[in-house]
Amino acid sequence: MKNNVHFLLFIFLFSFYGCNFIEELRWDLPKLPEVIIYQPGFAQIQDTTVVIEGEVIKSGGIEVIQKGICYSNTTNPNISNKKIICGSDIGSFSAKINGLTPGNIYYCRAYATNKMGTAYSEEITFTTKSLPKITTKPILSITNNTAITGGIITNEGSSKITQKGICYNTLPNPNLSSYRATNAASVFDFNVNITGLNSNTTYYVRAFATNSSGTAFGNEESFRTLGSTPTLTTLAVSNITNNSARTGGNITVDGGSSITSRGVCFSKTPNPTTSSIVVQSGSGTGSFNVNLTNLTANTTYYVRAYAINSTGTAYGNEVSFKTSAGLPILSTNSATEITINSAKTGGNISSDGGASIISKGVCYSTSPNPTTSNSIVLAGSGSGSFNVSLSNLVGNTTYYVRAYATNSAGTSYGNEVSFKTLGSTPTLTTLTVSSVTNNSARTGGNITFDGGSSITGRGVCFSTTPNPTTSGSLVQSGTGTGSFNVNLISLTANTTYYVRAYAINSTGTAYGNEVSFKTSAGVPILSTNSVTEITINSAKTGGNITSDGGASILSKGVCYSTSPNPTTSNSVVQAGSGSSGFNVTLSNLVGNTTYYVRAYATNSAGNSYGNEVTFKTSSFYIGQIYQGGIIFYLDKSGIHGLIAAQSNQSTGVIWGCAGKNISNCNNTAIGSGQTNTTSIVLECSTTLIAAKLCDNLTLNGYSDWYLPCLDELKAMYNNLKVNNLGNFDNAEYWSSSQFMDSHAYAVSFSNGTQSALGKSANIFVRAIRSF
Repeated sequence: MKNNVHFLLFIFLFSFYGCNFIEELRWDLPKLPEVIIYQPGFAQIQDTTVVIEGEVIKSGGIEVIQKGICYSNTTNPNISNKKIICGSDIGSFSAKINGLTPGNIYYCRAYATNKMGTAYSEEITFTTKSLPKITTKPILSITNNTAITGGIITNEGSSKITQKGICYNTLPNPNLSSYRATNAASVFDFNVNITGLNSNTTYYVRAFATNSSGTAFGNEESFRTLGSTPTLTTLAVSNITNNSARTGGNITVDGGSSITSRGVCFSKTPNPTTSSIVVQSGSGTGSFNVNLTNLTANTTYYVRAYAINSTGTAYGNEVSFKTSAGLPILSTNSATEITINSAKTGGNISSDGGASIISKGVCYSTSPNPTTSNSIVLAGSGSGSFNVSLSNLVGNTTYYVRAYATNSAGTSYGNEVSFKTLGSTPTLTTLTVSSVTNNSARTGGNITFDGGSSITGRGVCFSTTPNPTTSGSLVQSGTGTGSFNVNLISLTANTTYYVRAYAINSTGTAYGNEVSFKTSAGVPILSTNSVTEITINSAKTGGNITSDGGASILSKGVCYSTSPNPTTSNSVVQAGSGSSGFNVTLSNLVGNTTYYVRAYATNSAGNSYGNEVTFKTSSFYIGQIYQGGIIFYLDKSGIHGLIAAQSNQSTGVIWGCAGKNISNCNNTAIGSGQTNTTSIVLECSTTLIAAKLCDNLTLNGYSDWYLPCLDELKAMYNNLKVNNLGNFDNAEYWSSSQFMDSHAYAVSFSNGTQSALGKSANIFVRAIRSF
């Protein structure tokens, strides 16, 4: 009955009010709130903060329980992203967002939440401000009151540079409140002359650049202005001998900075400097004395005192003197043509000491340091070289020899040389070779007679050719007579060797009879090639067999595993037989996994392995969405390549600069797109062109895009368009490779053909970047 009454009441109201009644009922039902957002003004946006305002204009008929701002680096942010809560209920609100990255694009929406859910405003975007980036140039052309420096602006930041220049002070970290020198020219590489400086003073310098975001400073450089050089005199020379003298200097003025070094420079020619011979004498002002030594007798020398401060080097007046005559200077010749009882030697007089040579010759003895009171052989008078013969010597005996020369100052001697008269060589035999393996053997010798002098060295010499000597491979075995044994190691398998025992005494080296033997075969010797052309599931490698070990290679290939030191019991790719180098392909690998690889080779002596190499399979593949685009090219490492934007940057734009030959952009090979683009942007003044469109592009958080060269564009067609990837049109696309001053290369993405089009043609553009 009650339901019937309600129904009749509804019929009555509907008949009286009609559709308006239904609308009134709908108006009373709860809804989502309505919220709007306001674009921030320039002053509200800073480098790491921003102030965003919003307003809830309708609550939806029920209470708003939360409102605020949500934001992200990607479009359509929601409350699951970063957000700022700004209270509840309807009305306007303001949010300050902190911790932003300078120079980045952000996306924002206001939101309001009631029990029906969360509503969002339309999306706004803004870019945070950033300061310029600048470096300070080194200090040049420093004088006592001026210097030249400057700055290089590598990035002007988020707005144009309004002021730039140099700030400097005598204290570190100068700023705009310090002394300033500005440069108004509109260049990013500038120089500034600093004038009015104090002499002998340290200054600190920083370049600066200002944009609307503030002022940035470059690295700090420092320099010291110049002073003056010292004032000094040279003292008179005294105590002169044939090879020494005494002099000095007196520094009366230090030139405004400390004397860091002082002394005397001298030479056999006038005006000596510190690049001549120098005797140092500490630092500081005042008088000092030095001794000049190792002088040449009977020779004129020129002397000047010197002093060094921070400004430079100053010299005193020049003084000259002449040394007195001295003893002769000579050397002794080595002994030659040595026999059992004779030898030849001599001397060379390089200086007569300033007086005539009245006698010269050689003195000798069986004791060191012979003089003219021992045995002598005269060689006349006068300077120069001479030769004499020593006779009536005793065999197998050591003699000591010195050349001598005499002038009015006395007798002097040359260096001492020694030699031993001859005896006979030892007598010995070579032992039979035993214990022969693929790389070793055992043999020796027996010395039956020492030749009249002690055996100072003995052993075995061996070679792969007959008559080996001690100038080749040898194994030593001490000294003395009698029998001895040695082990020959590191031999080559399956090779014939020739062996002779040897013994050395003072007379020379003697050899035993020659014995030959052949090593047995050994395992192969090989190396593993580096791994190339790495993909997610494959790679290429191989090996190089440098020795077959003396037997034929029965099997060869590559073994690999995810653990170190793989063997043929692990995974194997065979490469046949024979000793030639080989290459194989490893397939069915697991992506992003480290593998260990060794080449192997097998002969009748056994199995051996090359060095172990490791590699990691790639985690990248053609067509993968990565770093703001889609991968269309990978190099042989498998971890670097090229990425294409996922949509066109233009469906009709010119290449630009028709009739102008752009330098350094004729390259077509993969890897030259960035260089081509940079050259076009620098040299072409036209604003809207293909290269600048890519160079100015910021997409998905990346700003290093460029126009592909011809081969990069072909790779994009072959690896993406042919496989229906990348959202390309069947149209002509520009490359950055210039054909001539009026034409540039393009590629048709309908059939992959290349052509040279006029630079004024309007065709498609797709940007790329590298990783």
